[in-house]
Amino acid sequence: MSGGKETSSTGASQISDQAFAQALRDSIEKSGLFAKVSPSGARYKLTGFIGKVDQPLLGFSLTVKMEVSYTLVDTQSGTTLWTKDIASQYTAKAGEAFAAVKRLRLANEGAARENIQQAIAAMATLTL
Repeated sequence: MSGGKETSSTGASQISDQAFAQALRDSIEKSGLFAKVSPSGARYKLTGFIGKVDQPLLGFSLTVKMEVSYTLVDTQSGTTLWTKDIASQYTAKAGEAFAAVKRLRLANEGAARENIQQAIAAMATLTL
């Protein structure tokens, strides 16, 4: 994974490469899409690039929009089997958390979760 940002102690909540990659691995394992998920030595390699994360500065309901570009490669042949740009969004409403910082974190997590779900659904249609 690449394109993510670490949350700084003084900045707005962000989505790190490591956190997104772990969420993606966990989601793929739970879905049963692949028999095994491993960071190296696997038959297929999935890469992702977080190209865009739009976050609001203020508001009662905070909507985060996210775009991730995915590529799935057969490591044995070097053939690219699938590429897809996926856009997602999630709105954390004022009732979900009093503090705007927490609502922004919830919106980030929701946008990432929605994006991963769309990616898994798209990959599930592939014949490998």
